[in-house]
Amino acid sequence: MNLLSNATKFTERGGILLAARRDGKQLVFSVSDTGLGMDEAQQARLFTAFEQADSSTTRRSGGTGLGLAISRRLAEMMGGDITVNGSPGQGSRFTLCLPYAPAEPPARIEAPAPMIGPRLAGLSILVAEDNEVNQAVLAELLAPDRPRLEFVDDGSSAVEKMMAAPQAFDLILMDIQMPEMDGYEATRRILALAPAMPIIGLTAHALAEERDKILTAGMVAHVAKPVQTEELVAAILRHAPSRCRLAAAHPGESSAAPEAPMPALAESDPDARPVDWAALDARYGSRHPGSPGGTGRPGVRRPPA
Repeated sequence: MNLLSNATKFTERGGILLAARRDGKQLVFSVSDTGLGMDEAQQARLFTAFEQADSSTTRRSGGTGLGLAISRRLAEMMGGDITVNGSPGQGSRFTLCLPYAPAEPPARIEAPAPMIGPRLAGLSILVAEDNEVNQAVLAELLAPDRPRLEFVDDGSSAVEKMMAAPQAFDLILMDIQMPEMDGYEATRRILALAPAMPIIGLTAHALAEERDKILTAGMVAHVAKPVQTEELVAAILRHAPSRCRLAAAHPGESSAAPEAPMPALAESDPDARPVDWAALDARYGSRHPGSPGGTGRPGVRRPPA
């Protein structure tokens, strides 16, 4: 930046070129200009503190002459150097050389294999979510882990469900922005009925202040949308009652809950909106319509390539 600043200061017409390249075990940066240029005597004094090739520019533009001396010292401390060449009236080229050593690629760390089997079998979850598409996505994401899901469309319906059967659910997934009653108010009312009920907030806002607001309202965790399966399942297992965590650790010893029905979605033209098929493949893996855990819904098909 110092070299570019000086080139700008001393170049009234023409141009300035910044170039960067690798030369063996060095990185080489050069700043060339079409400015005043310097003779050999001026170049010899240039990297001395308080020296400047043309003091008239200092009077016009300011400057102490310390910049190049400090810049060269910093380059030397990193095992490099700054040099200059040029001639009066022909411009100057400053070259910064720094040692270059390619970093060793980090050792590949194998990710632990995900748990195989229905990790949430036997768990009863109430889902408060007003958007039908989001309901369908949650049902699809959690289908392989086989919890029992019950959906409601707003916060007031979630409160009514808890008032009618406070022991019917092990955990609640609570959308934050809903009509009639939002997730914050629903959470306050549910916790007044069942203080030990774990409630996980779902929101499109991933900022720290949103997470703090959710936790302050009494929810036990915050999961940002679009929901990632492993993050959501981990949060559920972390906050589910201990008996449910034990059942998840020994899925063969518990009876699998029936698969949650997929909330109905209106059929639509698959070509009406662009679809990021790569993202869908990454999210759903090998699950396809009609396969175990898939939607089986006609019209939700990938068009032929």
